[in-house]
Amino acid sequence: MKDRELIERIKNGEDHLYNELVKRHWEKIVALCKKYVKEPELAEDLAQDTFLKGYINIQKFKGNSAFSTWAYRIAANNCKNYLTSQKLRVPRQDVDISQVQDHFQDNHTPEEDMHTTELEDLVLETLETLPDHLQSAYILSKFQGMTHQQISDTLDIPLNTVKIRIHRAKQIMNDEINNWRNE
Repeated sequence: MKDRELIERIKNGEDHLYNELVKRHWEKIVALCKKYVKEPELAEDLAQDTFLKGYINIQKFKGNSAFSTWAYRIAANNCKNYLTSQKLRVPRQDVDISQVQDHFQDNHTPEEDMHTTELEDLVLETLETLPDHLQSAYILSKFQGMTHQQISDTLDIPLNTVKIRIHRAKQIMNDEINNWRNE
């Protein structure tokens, strides 16, 4: 049964079917939450809260986007609200550096390869200092593998804004890497 069919049945009173939606999307929502918080238990708590909010608001789901997109939006907002309440900045130490490196210049010399650890530190530091609006779009694109349209739906911003934010984030990352290479 597809998500849309499940949702219609849930809206018609078959609440027990919501567990199936949770099972289908749990891992992805937890993975998204882990991009915002380091502690796996906290990420799972935030994911659980996400699904609770989704359940409470399932009648408001209009079906204009996929359930996963709607759940991602709830999760991202939930995590941001949590971090704001804790006055924390989104940590990036758990980001796989190889995912970031693949999106930059591929012409590494042997000398540059010797400085991998320094480059990893630089990339992580740069990710941490990106403004939240650039950071969110970049992470959803590069680490969650979302399309620009999915990011637009998730963050509830225009498609061109998504493209600009990802471009600016990549530009900042590239500038920092190039500055480091020229030192």
